[in-house]
Amino acid sequence: SNLVERGLIHRATSAADRRYVTLMLTEEGHLLLDWVRQKARNRLAADLAHLSPEQQEQLLQATTLLRSVFAAKHSEASRGAAG
Repeated sequence: SNLVERGLIHRATSAADRRYVTLMLTEEGHLLLDWVRQKARNRLAADLAHLSPEQQEQLLQATTLLRSVFAAKHSEASRGAAG
């Protein structure tokens, strides 16, 4: 794959079962991922800096609510898969 050729991912096929393939980020892949995440954080921070303090508080409350909704859904799905 292109990611393997670029040295971002290491691909290993299982000797016991050739259908089983493990993909792992290389050190260079981790560095690129960290860089992309930092760029995204910087962009988000710059965009949010234009909000008023009240809007920032509203966004924080909405984000907190969304996280709790998604956590509850994830918890329900985990219980359903286990039971």
